[in-house]
Amino acid sequence: MAFRTPGVSAEQLRLALLEKGIGSIAIGEDYLRIAFAA
Repeated sequence: MAFRTPGVSAEQLRLALLEKGIGSIAIGEDYLRIAFAA
């Protein structure tokens, strides 16, 4: 996770990704969706 998003901590993103399923093929897409949802 090379960049930080304002208002969203790395821990919040990590937990959100774990909830999504860390093994997902679309992990990058999911990360971007979460990162910019706020």
